[in-house]
Amino acid sequence: MSAVKKGAVLSWWLAAAVFVVTSMTSGRALAAPGDAAHSAAATRKAAVIARALAYEQTLRERVGASLVIGVTWDAGNAASVQEAKTWMAAYRALAAVKVDGMSMSAAEVPYSPALGEALTKQGVDVLIVCSGLSAAVQHIAAAAKERRILTVGTSRGDVDAALTMGVFESDDRLRIVINLPVAAGQRIKLSSRLLRLADALR
Repeated sequence: MSAVKKGAVLSWWLAAAVFVVTSMTSGRALAAPGDAAHSAAATRKAAVIARALAYEQTLRERVGASLVIGVTWDAGNAASVQEAKTWMAAYRALAAVKVDGMSMSAAEVPYSPALGEALTKQGVDVLIVCSGLSAAVQHIAAAAKERRILTVGTSRGDVDAALTMGVFESDDRLRIVINLPVAAGQRIKLSSRLLRLADALR
């Protein structure tokens, strides 16, 4: 697929995801404090992630009756704390959205050396890794791999280093980045349809 065609298809795909979520959450205010633009951007990205998860071919193998989206952050970093609040609000706003027929819920999982135990206790299936955790990203990735949890980084560097995927803004567009070696290590298989639309790291 040419870069131009890929960009056009991805733009349509992302727009469709955002349209569906906007329709389902209209009239519902976000709970996150702070800049409204940041909240809106997080909701758009959360919608794209939800749509991308529907193209995970191993989703039903590793998830229970419902999909738990965990959010982890650095409690000592004010920007990381704010980002986590925004992501939590975004996923709470998507409570009515289903992924492959499964309902979604959000779980707060502040980063600590005991992250793995917390992930297991809360039944996390997908983990959003907020900024400020680059120094701990390898530990986070190892805990997620052991539990077959798909990780989503909000920092491109963290995705390049050790996380499964991310959704980033570039040239006023949202772009999906997927780290294929990480996904393979987690025994997570993604549809070729999604991979054709994403920037795949090999």
